[in-house]
Amino acid sequence: MPSTVAEVFREHADHPAERGSPLMQALLLGAAEDWDADGITRAVLDPYADDPPGSALPLRFAAALHRLVLTGQAAELAAHYPTVGGTEAPELAWHPARRVLERETDQVRELTGLPCQTNEVGRTVPLLVGLAEVAHRTGGRPLRLLEIGASAGLNLLVDRFRFGDVRGPPDSPCRLPAPGLDLDTTGLRIAERAGCDRAPLDPGDEEARLRLTASVWGDQVDRFRRLRGALAVAESYRVPVEPAGAAEWLTHRLAATHTQDTAVPVVWHSIVRSYVDPGEWQQVEELTAGVWRLSYEPDPGPNPRGVPLRLFCPGTDPGGEVLVHGTGHGPPLSPAARP
Repeated sequence: MPSTVAEVFREHADHPAERGSPLMQALLLGAAEDWDADGITRAVLDPYADDPPGSALPLRFAAALHRLVLTGQAAELAAHYPTVGGTEAPELAWHPARRVLERETDQVRELTGLPCQTNEVGRTVPLLVGLAEVAHRTGGRPLRLLEIGASAGLNLLVDRFRFGDVRGPPDSPCRLPAPGLDLDTTGLRIAERAGCDRAPLDPGDEEARLRLTASVWGDQVDRFRRLRGALAVAESYRVPVEPAGAAEWLTHRLAATHTQDTAVPVVWHSIVRSYVDPGEWQQVEELTAGVWRLSYEPDPGPNPRGVPLRLFCPGTDPGGEVLVHGTGHGPPLSPAARP
């Protein structure tokens, strides 16, 4: 297990997703070397040196820097960020980043203290696969989509996004890759959508929008555009996200009588399990044993196929059925191997 900030940053830089981002590699590895050299990084990150592993310190640090870029406070660093039109090599971003740390030490330290809060709309690509499967297996009955760890609730707008050239509203400002599978969504109807989060963000709030966009990696322009498109959709379609823990919220949501008795509850969560206390997560699994559940969570240990989308059917195998594999950010997807 990593024991120093430098080791935490190096381990995170070795994740498959970060290896695909030259900017994140440069920032995380540069910060690790600077920490070991007793540089300015220590002054910024020392208050968080004992943060637990699940607090995502490397992502919080990167989001703090991106936020300064987005707000025009780090012009020399912005030149390496394609999200703001930068054309300099992202892999050379560390030295200008270090100068920003020296100039904005207090501000970066404070921003790094914000909890990791993302809303990766790319994960609606596997979600669409799962919802289509549930709709097929339940005879096209309308669905109640219930998301735990919903952040700003953007993924609950899955049917308002455009997937490739054939699925979703053609004029949607949020455009995502098609799942790449033979998928029938004609029977997919969402009758109700709601979510919970311990610290939900309002997509109409300027500060919340800045926090979300800053959390996207600065050299991943497609993800940045998708998020902005989803935020534009949310201006017209607001989804209720209640400030509550997962078990507490599911207890009353699943017990509530719905006005449409034919609607099928579907509980959905993506890359949220590591942020939930194990005892509470056991409650979540017990509460959802009798309903459909879609889980997009990494397996413990390395999985060369990526993140599995598991479908849990009421009263069936507690291990779930893997439908597809994707990345931490959703696409591209690959079908699960069939027995």
